[in-house]
This record gives sequence, structure tokens and C-alpha cells, in this order.
Amino acid sequence: MSESAKIPKLTPRQKAFCDYYIQTGIGSEAARRAGYKGNNLDVIAAQNLTKLSIVRYLEDKMKEIDNNRIADAQEILEFLTRIIRNEEKDQLGLDASLQDRIEAAKALSKRYPELDYNYIIKIGKLKLEERKVSLSERQVDNLCDDIEYVVEDDDNEEDN
Repeated sequence: MSESAKIPKLTPRQKAFCDYYIQTGIGSEAARRAGYKGNNLDVIAAQNLTKLSIVRYLEDKMKEIDNNRIADAQEILEFLTRIIRNEEKDQLGLDASLQDRIEAAKALSKRYPELDYNYIIKIGKLKLEERKVSLSERQVDNLCDDIEYVVEDDDNEEDN
């Protein structure tokens, strides 16, 4: 028998209590709104909050709320991609500016090291350092300067 099969289903009133408890955070108020009667609503709420089925339901609902409220990594990457492709509009319905698209591309490239210019420069320098035996220090410095110049030139073209 599975764990969930051992937990009894909630009554409509218990489910309403849970939903109102999530909204208000106040047990007695949730009990009142859910239709419980009497002067001891705080006791009823405390008892409900000790029942395993209610606790599990509340946990599941809170996870669901968190999952819907907080963007995950995939959503962020997709959003940045939509900006880059000019598929995302601003609050006025206008296309994203070129500057916004460039910033999105830079943010996206940070998640993929093989696309990050700084990463490429570092790898290039490391590869040149490995070959330093056959190159003079001046030649290595010149090559590094050439790599940085090309990357800076690419950045300047994107800004225009």
C-alpha cells in the first residue's frame, strides 16, 4: 500500500479550511470561512493543523504555489532567448531595444561558458601559454592583444 493511499481524502470543509488558511495564515479565520461553527474555532484550527492529510495537502499546495510563482532556470533561459529573438514585448507592446537584446545575449552567454568572450580569451591565453616554449614572451603578448582587440571590436559593433 502506497504512502498516499494511507492518507484519507479531505472533506470539502477541510479543503476549504486549507485554502483559507493559505490565504489568511490565521487558523481561526480559516475555520470560520470554511463553515465551522462555535466559539472554539482556534481549537478546531489547531486540531485540523495536526491532521496528516491536512498537513500534506497544505505542503503540496504551497509547493505548487512556489513552483508557479518562482521562475526556474529553464524559464529564465527561454525568456532571455525570446528577448534576443525580439519575440518579447515591453509593457507598452514595443519591441525590446537593441541594448536590451544585447544585455539579454550577454546574460544568456554567461550560462554557457563556450559563448562567453572572457572565457574564450582565458582559454586562448592558456593555450598560448602552453605553447610558450616555442614562442617568445613578446609574441605571446602580441597574440593576446590581437585576441582582445578582435573581441573588443565585436563588442563595439554590437553597441552600434
